[in-house]
Amino acid sequence: MRPRSETRGPPVPPPTATHTQGPHLRQLAFAEICDKLVTENVFSQYVYKTLPTCNHLWVFKKTFCAQSALSGERRPWRREP
Repeated sequence: MRPRSETRGPPVPPPTATHTQGPHLRQLAFAEICDKLVTENVFSQYVYKTLPTCNHLWVFKKTFCAQSALSGERRPWRREP
Protein backbone atom coordinates (compact mmCIF):
# COMPACT_ATOMS: atom_id res chain seq x y z
CA MET A 1 0.00 0.00 0.00
CA ARG A 2 1.31 3.45 -0.96
CA PRO A 3 1.49 6.33 1.44
CA ARG A 4 -0.94 9.20 0.82
CA SER A 5 1.80 11.45 -0.55
CA GLU A 6 2.37 9.03 -3.46
CA THR A 7 -1.24 8.58 -4.59
CA ARG A 8 -2.00 9.41 -8.18
CA GLY A 9 -4.20 12.19 -9.43
CA PRO A 10 -4.59 15.83 -8.59
CA PRO A 11 -5.38 16.85 -5.04
CA VAL A 12 -9.00 17.55 -4.23
CA PRO A 13 -9.56 21.27 -3.70
CA PRO A 14 -11.16 22.41 -0.46
CA PRO A 15 -14.79 23.48 -0.63
CA THR A 16 -15.23 27.09 -1.66
CA ALA A 17 -17.65 29.69 -0.41
CA THR A 18 -19.92 28.85 -3.36
CA HIS A 19 -20.39 25.31 -2.05
CA THR A 20 -20.94 26.29 1.54
CA GLN A 21 -23.17 29.33 1.15
CA GLY A 22 -25.40 27.99 -1.58
CA PRO A 23 -26.82 29.54 -4.69
CA HIS A 24 -27.12 33.05 -3.24
CA LEU A 25 -23.46 33.89 -3.92
CA ARG A 26 -23.66 32.42 -7.40
CA GLN A 27 -26.70 34.55 -8.14
CA LEU A 28 -24.92 37.67 -6.90
CA ALA A 29 -21.87 36.87 -9.02
CA PHE A 30 -24.04 36.25 -12.08
CA ALA A 31 -25.86 39.56 -11.57
CA GLU A 32 -22.57 41.45 -11.21
CA ILE A 33 -21.16 39.87 -14.37
CA CYS A 34 -24.31 40.71 -16.31
CA ASP A 35 -24.31 44.30 -15.07
CA LYS A 36 -20.63 45.12 -15.46
CA LEU A 37 -19.05 42.83 -18.06
CA VAL A 38 -21.63 41.74 -20.64
CA THR A 39 -23.22 44.25 -22.99
CA GLU A 40 -26.89 44.07 -23.91
CA ASN A 41 -26.20 43.28 -27.55
CA VAL A 42 -23.53 40.58 -27.10
CA PHE A 43 -25.69 37.94 -28.80
CA SER A 44 -26.56 40.11 -31.80
CA GLN A 45 -22.90 41.08 -32.22
CA TYR A 46 -21.90 37.42 -32.17
CA VAL A 47 -24.52 36.46 -34.76
CA TYR A 48 -23.65 39.44 -36.97
CA LYS A 49 -19.94 38.58 -36.95
CA THR A 50 -20.45 34.83 -37.36
CA LEU A 51 -22.81 34.71 -40.32
CA PRO A 52 -21.14 35.20 -43.72
CA THR A 53 -23.72 37.36 -45.56
CA CYS A 54 -26.67 39.59 -44.84
CA ASN A 55 -28.96 36.94 -46.39
CA HIS A 56 -27.87 34.45 -43.74
CA LEU A 57 -28.50 37.07 -41.07
CA TRP A 58 -32.01 37.72 -42.39
CA VAL A 59 -32.84 33.99 -42.42
CA PHE A 60 -31.49 33.63 -38.90
CA LYS A 61 -33.56 36.56 -37.61
CA LYS A 62 -36.70 35.27 -39.33
CA THR A 63 -36.25 31.75 -37.93
CA PHE A 64 -35.34 33.01 -34.47
CA CYS A 65 -38.44 35.21 -34.30
CA ALA A 66 -40.69 32.39 -35.51
CA GLN A 67 -39.26 29.94 -32.98
CA SER A 68 -39.48 32.39 -30.09
CA ALA A 69 -43.07 33.22 -31.03
CA LEU A 70 -43.98 29.53 -31.08
CA SER A 71 -42.30 28.75 -27.78
CA GLY A 72 -43.61 31.73 -25.83
CA GLU A 73 -46.84 31.81 -23.91
CA ARG A 74 -49.15 34.55 -24.97
CA ARG A 75 -51.82 35.58 -22.54
CA PRO A 76 -53.35 38.85 -23.70
CA TRP A 77 -55.91 38.82 -20.89
CA ARG A 78 -53.20 38.95 -18.23
CA ARG A 79 -51.25 42.12 -17.72
CA GLU A 80 -47.71 41.85 -16.41
CA PRO A 81 -46.81 44.30 -13.65
